[in-house]
Amino acid sequence: ALPLDAIDAIGSDDPIAAQSQNYSSKSCPKCRGTMTAPKVEKKFGQIRSCSTDLSVILGQGEDEVTKWYHSQTLACKSKYIDAMLSTPMKEKAEKVLTFPDITLEVWDEMMRFLDSPVAVLRMTPRDALRVAVFYDKYEFVEGTKLCDLLLTDYFRSLEKMESDYSMDANLYVDAMSIAHEANLVDAVTAGIHYIWDKMRCLISPPYGSNMLTEKQMDKLLPVLLDALSGENRSRYGFHPFPPDSGDDGTNNIYNIHLGLPIDEPGFSKIFTARTTHKLEADLLLRCISHIELTGAECEIDVGTPVSVSLDGEFNKKTERDVSTLREKCEKYESPKKHRRGDSKNIFYIEKTREGSSDDKGVKDGFDGWVISTRHARRGQNNESAHPDKILWIAPCSSNLNFPPQNGWKPFDPKAKGNPKIKYILNKEV
Repeated sequence: ALPLDAIDAIGSDDPIAAQSQNYSSKSCPKCRGTMTAPKVEKKFGQIRSCSTDLSVILGQGEDEVTKWYHSQTLACKSKYIDAMLSTPMKEKAEKVLTFPDITLEVWDEMMRFLDSPVAVLRMTPRDALRVAVFYDKYEFVEGTKLCDLLLTDYFRSLEKMESDYSMDANLYVDAMSIAHEANLVDAVTAGIHYIWDKMRCLISPPYGSNMLTEKQMDKLLPVLLDALSGENRSRYGFHPFPPDSGDDGTNNIYNIHLGLPIDEPGFSKIFTARTTHKLEADLLLRCISHIELTGAECEIDVGTPVSVSLDGEFNKKTERDVSTLREKCEKYESPKKHRRGDSKNIFYIEKTREGSSDDKGVKDGFDGWVISTRHARRGQNNESAHPDKILWIAPCSSNLNFPPQNGWKPFDPKAKGNPKIKYILNKEV
């Protein structure tokens, strides 16, 4: 027998480990020199005081592997396993469980995160993606909670990651897909709020409404649709539409930024194309200093008809787009004011909208770019002057973000000449 003081020398908390060492005994006069105890291998998680009684078969075909466990310890981790072993079924009688959809590598990871606090501290979002669905499917409740907490923290840290450009769009989309499949409610809620804000606000690259590819958007779309559905908004605490939007919580599923229905086929392709187009238009707008008009004349009435030239520069009148929070420009104003008595004529190159009211100066339902004039009395604000009179129109220009350089058609009999536009660029942007 191994003397007790030999065990004490190594530490009474682990007598098994002591047996694998060499000891010199002083308490026993019959012992001379060194005695060697047989080495015993002890693996983490094994209990030698009782035998394993449950075989777990993982994988299938050539990759099939069998591992042995104590049924009580494994049943404590999984409601599914507990149910299988407590119900009069084949699994209970034979003490055999099969998981053909879980590989040995994934299973070992699942057990490691459930057994080792150190492994939990080192767990990454990518680790959670490998095990979360199986934790949920086989009711490893603590494992599911762990993945939910970890991915929730990950989604909440994305804004901070943007500052050092470490945010990975592929990882985000994969994490959203897995979190949704594994029913990780808190994680999905955090991830949905992040991307919804990005989709609705057109900001400069790399992180904005155009940060996802068409393929990534296709993968994310089922999660968005599920979170936006009326029956799931309470579940995710997600209420994206203002009370006065007319949304009844069921069918009015729109991306507010583009007014684009996300529940229709082809959304991903249209959305990525439109956001890219808008960003390009925003860059061009910032490049343009002003525009110059040449070859345009019209008659104004100052008691007798007088022909005046509109040639010269037209300056941008930018405004804030409430849906994108970006500057846009659909009107350019000439600094020249043609006065007649106590009133003046102001000239514009602007974009009109079909069906706009008369106070915007739109006549005959034209939709597109026009060259117009507005009559204002002395002391009257330009914007509150009499409605515009359209002088020229640019046919088929409703989709253009900027007025066309040529192709202007006279709309009013008093419009003369052949207008042409030149863009004057800033030296740097």
